Amino acid sequence: MKELRVAQSEYEAIKRQGGEIVAITAGAPEDVKEAAAKAGITFPFLADPEFTAIDHFGMRHEGALPDRDAVRPGVFFLGTDGTVVHSIQPASYRYTFTGGDIRDGFVRAVTSP
Repeated sequence: MKELRVAQSEYEAIKRQGGEIVAITAGAPEDVKEAAAKAGITFPFLADPEFTAIDHFGMRHEGALPDRDAVRPGVFFLGTDGTVVHSIQPASYRYTFTGGDIRDGFVRAVTSP
């Protein structure tokens, strides 16, 4: 949830510049909705319990937890044409993004040719 709080702290500034943030996690929809409300997340927070999108972007951390896989934190920045122009994909699910990571990636996305 730390990454989501960091993203939330940058959300209004990104929205003012025409950007959007969307989070995807492996939780069940009802759990995702509850967690977002509890953490004060106002951007779209989507559930992917089958790991469909997570696997598409290579973000599954196999064997990360004793009883299940986890989702590695990752941030994908899309250009106006919908293609990924920059991403941050740490190897471990324990990595925590900073506001600077989000801001820098957003700037790269909006200034990408």
